[in-house]
Amino acid sequence: MLRYGTPIEARQGLHKSLQISYKKLMELFNDGEDAILAEITQNTSTERDALGWSDGEWLHYVLSQPSEEKTLPAGFLSKTLDKGHKGMTLDDYVKLPQAVAADLDRATVLALRLYTTPVFKSINKPLREGCKHPYPALVAHLVNGIAKLCALNTKEDPDARPVEIYRGLKIDAGPEFYSRGATELAFMSAMRLEKKVAEKVVSTDGASASVLMRLNLTREQLGADISFLSCFPAECEYLYGPGTYIEPKAERGGAFLPGAVKVVEGQIHIKEQPIFKKASAGERAEAVEDEAAGAATAAPIKPSK
Repeated sequence: MLRYGTPIEARQGLHKSLQISYKKLMELFNDGEDAILAEITQNTSTERDALGWSDGEWLHYVLSQPSEEKTLPAGFLSKTLDKGHKGMTLDDYVKLPQAVAADLDRATVLALRLYTTPVFKSINKPLREGCKHPYPALVAHLVNGIAKLCALNTKEDPDARPVEIYRGLKIDAGPEFYSRGATELAFMSAMRLEKKVAEKVVSTDGASASVLMRLNLTREQLGADISFLSCFPAECEYLYGPGTYIEPKAERGGAFLPGAVKVVEGQIHIKEQPIFKKASAGERAEAVEDEAAGAATAAPIKPSK
């Protein structure tokens, strides 16, 4: 759900958006893919997509099965699952040049791959509704992966020409939108497609969108290019973390598409997210000792009478 302007929720720390303590979030992050596996197994949504799969079945596919080129039923934007990725395992994606350059580990690649599937609905819904999140470890690794991949954008060619990408929005393109802009409290993706293809996607499969944002972005404004590991690579997806602000340009009449979808030019402002670093075994042991020492100081053991 988009919110006009920059709401306070978009300025708070990630742990507050997930409704857990920072310490707990770091513990889950350090547990890597084990934490992702545990939280999805324990809290998986019972909803099933057009393929008949739940979050748990997508987790099993991405984590444990080789990629399969499979024709998809109606209800998916893409026609083929993992086109061009046949036989690749999770470790194969970790070894891809883009993943190596960004220093992505297995847990982060797992999280990014999962987001490209219908699991994204379970990831975004709590962030938009302000609820306690069932998958905090997954979200932490997503945010980390996006930050690392975005850092590569300016390294590749900082002087490159702007890139045109598109994003469909469900919002009233009225005076308030043009004067205040809007913030996405959840993750947000945009497509690097030809204009006619983007228009077709929004006006047919995404008919509920009322606005098609046309964004000419510098390398610093680009999100994370996750098409190289996506389960649906043809979607050419760029991913942004929670708190991304969309700034529309002044209205100049606008062009309308079938279904009353309006084309609006604009810019994106990325919310800076810290890159989490996993604690070493020694650092974890030290943290446990410090916690035990603090507990002993706060509540010393009384001698028995």
